[in-house]
Amino acid sequence: MNNSVQSIYSNVSALNREFVRLLRQYPAQFGVADPTNRIARLGRRQRDWLAEVPFLLFSLAEEDHQLWRQLIESTDRFDLPLNSDGKSHEIAALAQAAMSFLWHLAKRDPFAARIISGADRNWCDLIAEVDCVALLAKVKLRNDLLEARRADNVDIWHKLLTVGVSVDRDTRGAARMSSLQCILTSTASAKGREWTAAACVSKSPAYQVADRTDNK
Repeated sequence: MNNSVQSIYSNVSALNREFVRLLRQYPAQFGVADPTNRIARLGRRQRDWLAEVPFLLFSLAEEDHQLWRQLIESTDRFDLPLNSDGKSHEIAALAQAAMSFLWHLAKRDPFAARIISGADRNWCDLIAEVDCVALLAKVKLRNDLLEARRADNVDIWHKLLTVGVSVDRDTRGAARMSSLQCILTSTASAKGREWTAAACVSKSPAYQVADRTDNK
């Protein structure tokens, strides 16, 4: 695996670790399908393993093109009230960090940005055309962008929170790839053939990344 790919997925893991922390601290905020409360019982190593999936565990409402067009086209930078509580600031900080990462990635490697975020080409093109500082200023005004990815999908989250944090490396790798395939193919059903192709092409590189730290 080359240094560029390693750098990309190191950032994905770092962002995911922060999201897992927020998910455990504010479980009601994200509404993840976790009927037996496994998230609260994850140990440190399990939290690290969960964060190492080859995609972002959260989304920034990438599928809502209308929201993003309105946000980007808005000329009023101060029309949305900000919550002043600590939770909102922490969530907003993660949203801004993720947005900055995805903006840079959409500029230099849009295919990787789409695999990692589950977004389509139009969304990546949209954010890549905006000045990064202006984009982050707009994201800062919203406390409703960041959400758990496929929060209501019981199968995906059950897999991530059980076999996805198994002590067995091969089991974890298989669970990560299966979860990624489910996310991409479910997106493909809404967005057409390009995502079906993306789901297939992603198999090898994503597995290499998902497996990169498991020999510790």
